[in-house]
Amino acid sequence: MSSPPPPPDSQAATQIRALSTLSASLPHILTTAATTVSQLTNAPIPHPSSSAGTPDSISARRAAISSSATNYFTSILSLNKALHAQIEALEKAGVIPADEARYRAPIAAPSVSGVMGGAAVAQQKDSEAGVTNNGLGELDVSYLNARARGRMGDDALERLRMIVEGVEEQLQKKRKKEDEDGDMVIDG
Repeated sequence: MSSPPPPPDSQAATQIRALSTLSASLPHILTTAATTVSQLTNAPIPHPSSSAGTPDSISARRAAISSSATNYFTSILSLNKALHAQIEALEKAGVIPADEARYRAPIAAPSVSGVMGGAAVAQQKDSEAGVTNNGLGELDVSYLNARARGRMGDDALERLRMIVEGVEEQLQKKRKKEDEDGDMVIDG
């Protein structure tokens, strides 16, 4: 005897629990990525497999990078596999469509006398047939990005100029104070 299939609420709860466990793996993945990248800096995050007394050497860092990167990619691949399994389960349950849904608006063809008794024939029109550049048409996004970078560069230069002027003022005040203090004679 086979048991009856679980009710839909039970399936949804099971899938939510599975997704929750997947989201719990994200901090581990991020920590592994941070550990891997930090090995290239002057102050690396200690690798979990290394002991506190291990000297910091190039070979130790290479081993830590290799180990961390392998762990990172393994974690990413297992997360990818688990997410695809969840997607397949949701498609199988009919929660999400298996194929991308595209809207096709019905259009009525003009009636021609003598053809099919003058009745209008409905056809399907692809709503995305005339879409170019993902809906942006002739807009070149690189132009906008270049303009944004240019403005941010001007702001950064202005802030840098203000900081340099502030430092120069402080140095002048300090020199003036040192000059004043240098003229004083202290008798002992």
